[in-house]
Amino acid sequence: MTPTPNELPTLRDDDRTELLRIARVTLAEFLTSGFAPPGRPHHAALLCRCGAAVELWRNTTMVGSAVDVEPSAELFQQVVGLVMSAARSVRLEDLPQLRVAVAVLSTPESVDVALPAARAMLRPSVDGVVVTRGPRRGVALPDPRADRIESLLDLAAGRAGLFAGAWTDTHTQVGRFAALRFSE
Repeated sequence: MTPTPNELPTLRDDDRTELLRIARVTLAEFLTSGFAPPGRPHHAALLCRCGAAVELWRNTTMVGSAVDVEPSAELFQQVVGLVMSAARSVRLEDLPQLRVAVAVLSTPESVDVALPAARAMLRPSVDGVVVTRGPRRGVALPDPRADRIESLLDLAAGRAGLFAGAWTDTHTQVGRFAALRFSE
């Protein structure tokens, strides 16, 4: 099952807890052995196909992150792979100080940001954005501190290696997505 564009899967509190447990176990196993732990979750909600993001934090500093906006795998598999990507520069001795944050993402829907009315409908504290031009792609998760969607679009463009304002170019595609964020 894949949620429709801009629709998030329904996750209960125990589903979120289980996903964070999977992320934590994956982090420990990956830092110890370099491999993912075996197994599948017993929560059906974690088998849906959707995008996800993982952030690793030490106190107030993000030390690793990875995101995949496409529903390319079951949610728990997305998180396992993203934890391993985010942990590439983390050391085993850092494990006790790390906090894991997960975001479950809806499938992006295309937005014509050249139209001021369409851009005005984007809410930077609620909508994440993906900016794509050719093989370059940058993602920015919703940010409750952002006051202008243009700031989020510029951030995503920068992460794609594009210049600020590249999202206004006709050769650049912009998508928006919803995110359900939670952490340990």
